[in-house]
Amino acid sequence: MATMSFSVETDANGFFQKTHTFDSPAFWDMTVDLRAKLAAPADTCIIGTVDIDAADGTVLNQEKNFRVCHGEKFKLGQWRIDKRENVVVVRGKTVPKRAKTTVTVEIKTG
Repeated sequence: MATMSFSVETDANGFFQKTHTFDSPAFWDMTVDLRAKLAAPADTCIIGTVDIDAADGTVLNQEKNFRVCHGEKFKLGQWRIDKRENVVVVRGKTVPKRAKTTVTVEIKTG
């Protein structure tokens, strides 16, 4: 089981958005598990959306809403990915508004 992760930091107004491209580790379409984690600061939550589709524009999944709070690792569910290049789009905001807050997204295959 391979794990790939990326992080995004909120701006001065507590908003974040990141588009991350990744290649499938297999030569066939597969399903992956996504998780989000908010490490700090305390008393902070993230409200956001996440979506994964093929880089060629093929829609593989519907966008999902999520909410994760400080110290939690939140399961974002299972997602279909293309056997080639894929694009993950994650965006949202902190509640309350907090700058320089890091959200980590993990993609687990297998």
